[in-house]
Amino acid sequence: MGDLTRNFNWSATPVGAFDAWPQSLCTTLSILLNSKFPMFLWWGPQLVCFYNNAYRPSLGNAGKHPSILGKPAIEAWPEIWSFIKPLIDQVLAGGEAVWFEDQLVPIYRNGHIEDVYWTFSYSPVMDEDNLVGGVLVICNETTSKMQTLQKTEEAKQQLQFAIDAAELGTWDLNPATFKFTGNNRLKEWFGLNLEDEIELQLALDAIVEKDRQRVGAAIEKALQFSSGGNYDIEYIIINAKTKQERIVRARGKALFDGEQKPYRLNGTLQDITAEVIAGEQKQKLLLLIENSVDLMAILKMDGKNSYINKAGRKLLGIDAGADVTEIPIADFHTPEQLAFVEAEILPSVMRNGRWAGQFAVKHVKTGEIIPLYNNCHRIDDIKTGLPIGVGAVMRDMRPELQARKEMAENEERLNIAMEATELGMWELNMKTGDLLYNKRYLEILGFEWADQPPHIDIQERLHPDDLEYRNRCVQQAKETGVLQMEFRVIHPDKSIHWVSAKGKIFYDEENMPAKQLGTITEITEQKNAEESLKLSLARFRLLADSMPQFIWTGDAQGNLNYYNQSVYNYSGLSVSEVEQGGWVQIVHPDDRELNIDAWTAAVTSGEDFLFEHRFRRHDGAYRWQLSRALPQRDNNGVIQMWVGTSTDIHEQKTMAQALEQKVKERTLELQAANEELEKRNTELASFAYVSSHDLQEPLRKIHTFISRIEETDLDKMTADGKHYFERIKLSATRMQALINDLLSFSRTNAMEKDFENINLNQLLDDVRRDLQDAILQSNAVFDISPFPVMKVVRFQFHQLFTNLISNAIKFAKAGVAPVIKINSEFITAEKRYHITVTDNGIGFSHEYNTRIFEVFQRLHSKSEYEGTGIGLAICKKIVENHHGVISAEGRPGEGAVFHIYIPA
Repeated sequence: MGDLTRNFNWSATPVGAFDAWPQSLCTTLSILLNSKFPMFLWWGPQLVCFYNNAYRPSLGNAGKHPSILGKPAIEAWPEIWSFIKPLIDQVLAGGEAVWFEDQLVPIYRNGHIEDVYWTFSYSPVMDEDNLVGGVLVICNETTSKMQTLQKTEEAKQQLQFAIDAAELGTWDLNPATFKFTGNNRLKEWFGLNLEDEIELQLALDAIVEKDRQRVGAAIEKALQFSSGGNYDIEYIIINAKTKQERIVRARGKALFDGEQKPYRLNGTLQDITAEVIAGEQKQKLLLLIENSVDLMAILKMDGKNSYINKAGRKLLGIDAGADVTEIPIADFHTPEQLAFVEAEILPSVMRNGRWAGQFAVKHVKTGEIIPLYNNCHRIDDIKTGLPIGVGAVMRDMRPELQARKEMAENEERLNIAMEATELGMWELNMKTGDLLYNKRYLEILGFEWADQPPHIDIQERLHPDDLEYRNRCVQQAKETGVLQMEFRVIHPDKSIHWVSAKGKIFYDEENMPAKQLGTITEITEQKNAEESLKLSLARFRLLADSMPQFIWTGDAQGNLNYYNQSVYNYSGLSVSEVEQGGWVQIVHPDDRELNIDAWTAAVTSGEDFLFEHRFRRHDGAYRWQLSRALPQRDNNGVIQMWVGTSTDIHEQKTMAQALEQKVKERTLELQAANEELEKRNTELASFAYVSSHDLQEPLRKIHTFISRIEETDLDKMTADGKHYFERIKLSATRMQALINDLLSFSRTNAMEKDFENINLNQLLDDVRRDLQDAILQSNAVFDISPFPVMKVVRFQFHQLFTNLISNAIKFAKAGVAPVIKINSEFITAEKRYHITVTDNGIGFSHEYNTRIFEVFQRLHSKSEYEGTGIGLAICKKIVENHHGVISAEGRPGEGAVFHIYIPA
């Protein structure tokens, strides 16, 4: 009992409290003092307190408590006496121990009452008379444990609150059993009831198909120890009931055992749909702003720029990598402009929320003053409502100002042009109703210029049947901004006239209709022609439907749009069947491709269509037909439609097949005749060559005598003599040209076969050098595309280009320099070259397209243009010698185009 006696305060112990020390007490105190477990003892009637060193830390202040040892219990523990007194009495009275776990027993220590948790037992201690003489308390303070449990529960509640506040779904996966669990929010997202269990397959099925493989790979990676167990991925899930899609972000962590095997993977699922969509919308908005053609900028409240878009940087001369926040706003303005910003714009924006008007900025590099239309808005903080900056959208007005200038100039030109046309013009002020118009406007409507009636009188001239239609068009124009209508007006002489009106509405700055500009044209003749055309077409179709022959029509592009009744009767098809399947369905399959090619070629070239093919009858039999179609052209030669017929030639074709054998029998005879004809043609060509060559000798003598007369006797001639002499000289020159052309023609007919690969670019250069004098004299201009190397007869192609270029120079318009374009292309599908020679000369009528290639064919008198009329005939012969085709097309006053097709 040494420790107890050393630490016991005997002076504070009541007299007689420990007169006798029972053996049981000594034994108990010995156990208490030597125990490493906290203990204390209440002994005797006064329940004097004893405790060991292990209990001292529970008393606070490093275990020092000088006032409790040896004191009666009621004095030692007055703050908890009401709690422990019944327990002590229970043990003293019944002799049975009591036990409590993690019991809250507040005690006074460290200078104040503290909440202390205990796990303790009260056991009876017997005296010498085997009666309960005291109570032994074995106790263990569990305050730290309970505080930890409380903090854990608080953390759990805080975590649950965070999950609920963040609207997170939570999940847990056992990699060994593949058991998957999730909270109610996850069930809701998957489309399950709250009482349902979440199967792993159901969780995987909730992932959209395109993301499943990627999510599976991420899970497999997280379950590998080398990955650190981290799981972080975004994907899309779909609700099984509502089919609503959500973009989610899954985060988790895998846990591993000592053998580095995963035993758990859990985490959260966050709905980031709104965030992703908002980010996409923000990105789109930034993209639009950055790529806007207008200057867009944000000015902070401290007067510094925080943002200027790409268009603004370019407009102001700011380098791409420059930091706009470091550029003072004063660099963008003159002192006067900056003063206006500070005195007018910014106060208005702060006061009214916006300012709009014309303004100007200064280019930071060149100093150029740039006019702008500026629209400024105050930017307020969403939470506080206080201004945090100014946003500005500025449009460069230089193009608009230039456009206004050009518009004024164009308007002046338009007024001059309109005066020279038959158009009536008007301008209506849509706010005041005032109407301005020109003289032709009144004339078309049947008024005299002197009358100058108000707007209401003009409305009264409208035909009563067209008034409602006119009102609808005017209302539609207010909605669309465009007016277009055709109506009738009644002139004072009761005559009815058709009028076409076209107009456009212009709006003010508030986007309200301000004025309407338009023109009117009298189209009475056009309308009458349309009515006549409709009547004519109706008569045509009535007549066509009564004919046994097949009649059909097509538009200018070759799309067939009408068949007479005979086509339907023959084919047994309905109108809808023909419209859906097309005309080609009744053509024999073996003829269809050639049929389509021939029709396409005719529509493309504008030439007549002629083709033999077989049509399927309603009983399935095929009969031969001869189809022919002619283009119908307007006064300008433009194709308006195609009219075609198909005639049954089945009997003729059958007869032709019977005659085929006879044709074969005649083939040998024809070949012999052809050989004889070719021989005679050769002799004829030789005769023409020799004859024309022999004519050169007398012509040379004539030219010699003409030269001598000019040198010696010309001055002695009378005026009539000189006139006749000039006519003789001119005739001799023409004779010489004619002989030369005949020689060229005869050489062409000789069918020389000296074909060789020729670089046509070099050949064209040779031709232009030969014609240099004529080219310089006429100031001719050439536009020649690169030519390929072609296998041709050199001197013939030299003659071909010489004749065509000479013609282009000869037939140029007076006072207009010839422009000669020579182009070539290779048509792969046809395996031939297409060469065009185009000029801007006087041209010719469509009726001469083929006649100009005839020998001695002239379109003009000898006095107008020199020539023999053989040049183009030579060109045709040269092209035919190369197994090609030449054609021409022209329009009076618009030049000519020559098309040459040469097989490759």
